[in-house]
Amino acid sequence: MAHTSNDEIRDQLVSHQVQLLRFGKGLRDRIVALLNRAEPDLQRQLRARLERVGFDTGPSTTRKLILMDRLIRAILSPTWETINQLVRRELVGLAVGEVAYIAGLITQALPVIYEPALPTPRQIRSIVVARPFQNKLLRGWMSSFEANDRRRMMDEIRQGLLFDETPTQIGRRIFGTRALGGVDGAREITRRGAQTLAQTSTSAITNATRQLLYRENKRIIQKELYVATLDSRTTPVCQSLDGQEFPVGVGP
Repeated sequence: MAHTSNDEIRDQLVSHQVQLLRFGKGLRDRIVALLNRAEPDLQRQLRARLERVGFDTGPSTTRKLILMDRLIRAILSPTWETINQLVRRELVGLAVGEVAYIAGLITQALPVIYEPALPTPRQIRSIVVARPFQNKLLRGWMSSFEANDRRRMMDEIRQGLLFDETPTQIGRRIFGTRALGGVDGAREITRRGAQTLAQTSTSAITNATRQLLYRENKRIIQKELYVATLDSRTTPVCQSLDGQEFPVGVGP
């Protein structure tokens, strides 16, 4: 059977997925590096504040906990703002690059001369900043990650004080132990969340960008082929959809 233009585009997109996975991993690593960079100062200031709090569980400590929450917010907010700017910048770059890649792929694969219609820069940027993925805008995702990071730390501090733990013990609750590389601390949840954010946002922005480009070129792109990775980790739903065709923007 002859290898058609559709076959060529499909094969190239499957190979391109590997590059997207690398992009997502790289974004995750950069987010984690920023989080880790702020930890020594955060640990130092929290320890000093905990030593001043002592083990009184009365109104005085309540006020001090409020001040501690403000301290954590003050230390972490610049880091999360840097992460927010990084993620937005990288995802806009990803969307721009994806438009160029898909347009070039279509041009090369077709047996006739065709100049793809391209979305405007404003449309591309709006995919990142103004289009929700999993029912939440990017800024909403970033705000949630920051708030949850701070809440988990305060929860561990309150729990540690309740059990009369030392500042060192409370620090281990939050940041983990050196022997285990910090993976046994509450902040490891935040680092794992960075992987979810990077993978989810990369996939969502890539798919939305392609949909936009496909709609701009609906004269020649009328259907999409669902391609699933058929291995032991593929869900039954995805396995059942593999090989099915859908009108552009209609399929799952």
